Amino acid sequence: MECISNLVKWCDANEGFGLIVLTLAYTGATLWLAWLSRKQLNLATELERSRIRPCIIFDIAPEHFRLVAKVSNTGLSSAKNVAIIVTPELFALFGGKNAMPPEEKELPIPFLDKKIPLIVPGRTIKTEIGGWERFKIRYPTLSFNFDVKYADSSDISYEEHGIIDLNVEVGTFHTGRKDIDDLVREIEKIRDTLDRVASGFDKPIVRVIDGKSRKE
Repeated sequence: MECISNLVKWCDANEGFGLIVLTLAYTGATLWLAWLSRKQLNLATELERSRIRPCIIFDIAPEHFRLVAKVSNTGLSSAKNVAIIVTPELFALFGGKNAMPPEEKELPIPFLDKKIPLIVPGRTIKTEIGGWERFKIRYPTLSFNFDVKYADSSDISYEEHGIIDLNVEVGTFHTGRKDIDDLVREIEKIRDTLDRVASGFDKPIVRVIDGKSRKE
């Protein structure tokens, strides 16, 4: 009891000092809460930016027994100034044995050769880069490193890095699917056949079976 009485007397004698201590404590708590609120706001802003940010994916994949290079924006906002560097340098391969034209050609791929100004969300840009046989001769390791650099609408920069190893695709089986190109080719074949028949170069074979032969 004597300790409590002495504490009360001390507080009465030093009331001003006690108020200063309480004020400092209140001010410190207020500053701490303000800092915590700002930190939470920054975290929420960063999470929202990460959620809606653009996301550029580069890939090389087989489609209908040919290889395609493609770049896609799988994010929720547009990406601008997209630059893609592939090592070894990737070209579109045309021509060669049993191909048209027969002479082999290597052409630059436009969206790898220069920056893409803008890719909106959900957009994919792709191009054929050749058949398997020619591709394996030109790129025997079937392995590529890529670096992608781009920015969002707020000029915040992003980078993606990765390795594409096509060795896992060698020897795999794919179910053939008919698309519009297959339909066009079939129509062209029918047209060529009809043209040959009409010109007299090809004559249709007509077999007539009379009733007597059919009964036998």
